[in-house]
Amino acid sequence: MTKCSNRGSMKEYIKSLILGFLIITSVIMTYYNFYTKPSLNKVIYENEEKDLIKIIRPQNYIFSFGDLFIKLNLDKINNLNIKNQYDKMIKEFYSGDMTIKETDFKNWNEKIKKRSFRVKYSFNIPMRSFIKIYGMNRKIEDIYFNEMLFILDNENSVYLSDGNNYYILYSNKKYALRKLYEAVVAMDTSMYRQKLLDDRYALVEIGLRNYDIEKPNNILTPISKNNEYPVYQTIKEVEYTDRDALDLYAKSIFSDDLSYIKKTVYPDSIIYMYGYGKRIFKINENGTIEYFVTPESSSKNIPINFIKGMNNALFHIEKMGITSDSIYLSHYEVEDNKSYFYFNYTKNGYPLYIKGMKYGNMISAEFLGDELVKIVKNIRIVTNVDLEEVYYRNDFSNILLKNRIKFELEYKKDRPFEKVDSTDIYKMCLQEMTYLDITYFSKENKLIPALNIMIADTNYIISLIDGKILDLNKMK
Repeated sequence: MTKCSNRGSMKEYIKSLILGFLIITSVIMTYYNFYTKPSLNKVIYENEEKDLIKIIRPQNYIFSFGDLFIKLNLDKINNLNIKNQYDKMIKEFYSGDMTIKETDFKNWNEKIKKRSFRVKYSFNIPMRSFIKIYGMNRKIEDIYFNEMLFILDNENSVYLSDGNNYYILYSNKKYALRKLYEAVVAMDTSMYRQKLLDDRYALVEIGLRNYDIEKPNNILTPISKNNEYPVYQTIKEVEYTDRDALDLYAKSIFSDDLSYIKKTVYPDSIIYMYGYGKRIFKINENGTIEYFVTPESSSKNIPINFIKGMNNALFHIEKMGITSDSIYLSHYEVEDNKSYFYFNYTKNGYPLYIKGMKYGNMISAEFLGDELVKIVKNIRIVTNVDLEEVYYRNDFSNILLKNRIKFELEYKKDRPFEKVDSTDIYKMCLQEMTYLDITYFSKENKLIPALNIMIADTNYIISLIDGKILDLNKMK
């Protein structure tokens, strides 16, 4: 009896052990499923480096011949790879020992009219980050710049500007500009030739305002009458009605696992949500894609490092669908501990502009401290060229005159206290034209070539098809 009893007790003991083991295993698996599954979304990309040289590339290249300029928007023209030559110059010059000296606008303005090569970025770049992106570390003052000027006959220094401050950077290493410069001179560049606004309209001599108007009007104006800019038909990156495609996008965002994702369909949007809104992926009927992350309470109070922020933003942008070889960083700003990175695409070298997104760019990424909290995309995919449009081939002066009344009305709103004779209002508009570039404006299912012009406090998008204002946004 005793042996049987002991055997029975042993069996019960083993059963209890097995049951206990199963319970513990079940608890562990439950914890894993409900609490550790979000590790699929854990920030694992911080050390993943992108080719940031491509992302911060200049948006145009300006060659000066003294009284006339050539502005090129493409990295490659015919057999000439301007971008590669420029990158080579940077690596040659910045590999040396450098010193920085402050200068002024007068000196800068004199130099740009010499035989020179100038690159212009669409945002202010911190110098130390710029050098590091090119693979170099230098002890140098961390100034900001958005333009860099190389003088043909002085290859030991470059001029830098952020629009308000001006610097001369000296190096004991030279850059080789002459070969690139002469290659551009040999090109058929008639369709790219431009003049300075103040030279073209003699604005400095008008004297209607008692402030220095030379600086804000140091921009280039097109003078060719025969340029053709095609219209392109487009589609949204992903259609709101294509539910299978939307699920694929969501799987990419949530690392291929939608088991714990709640999907809600609304009349004008679809939302994929993890937890109680900790991570949200939203697709809107108008084609906008949005991703939100609730930051941790321990988020740092200092803004994310420039290079780290770009890498992290690009990682998420790539997870959110379509990217392009022409994507570039189009704007960057920091407010307290918040950082904002704006990205854009180009078509034929010209930036895209879309209404409703800040600065008109296609993508934005927002960080709180070092945490990504929001990404917005509004991409349009080109399908084909619309050849039936009638191209507006008149020159720049006539396009401005066509919209003169609108310019003058808006100018009076922007400058209500200016005492100027009504016959001089148009000249005032020209004096306060502080931005001018060609862009492709996204409207409905088309990319329309346009002029993007800023006069006083008003931004204008003017169609190059018919010369009319496409869209008008106040941009203070």
